[in-house]
Formats: sequence, C-alpha cells, structure tokens
Amino acid sequence: KSLPLHCVVESVHSLHAFLTIDSRQPWKRRPNIETDSYVIIAAATPWSEIVQTALQRLGYSQEVANTARGSLIIKHWKPLPLEQISDNPAIPVSGILGDR
Repeated sequence: KSLPLHCVVESVHSLHAFLTIDSRQPWKRRPNIETDSYVIIAAATPWSEIVQTALQRLGYSQEVANTARGSLIIKHWKPLPLEQISDNPAIPVSGILGDR
C-alpha cells in the first residue's frame, strides 16, 4: 500500500545571504520554490524518514535529503514541523496519514 504526498520544496537562504541582499529588511525576501510536485510513499515508511524518502523520489541527493526539514500544511493552518507530530519516529506514515 502507498500514499500520494504533495511536496513543495523551498530553498532556504543563510542569514548572511539575506543580510547582504538588503540589510534594512533582511527577512522580506520570498522563499524560492524549487519543486511543486507529488510523490508516492510506501505506507510502511517510518514517519522519521518521510522527508528524506520524498526528496530522494524527487531526485534530490542523499546529502540534501539528510539536511532537509519538513512541515505538514493543511489548508490555511500554520505549518506544523513533522517532528512535532509524533513522539514515535518508527510509526509508519500510514499510521498518521493513511486510512487504517
């Protein structure tokens, strides 16, 4: 069994890059959206590996995938960091997002 995920990948610039662009308003710059696509994730994928798995399926390197962070966004709600959703990193993706 598998689940489709809508993935939006944004690049994050360093503080130094923001300050050299405009020192008066360093955080006004919009994020750079690199990818807006869907991936299929195996329902048994551990929750703690969802970001790395999705990024690898989108063609990103292992190095990029290992340093990435993810958030769950539902409609107009504030994004929720994935590590705050479950205390059990081994719970499968289906246990959180899927139909049982």
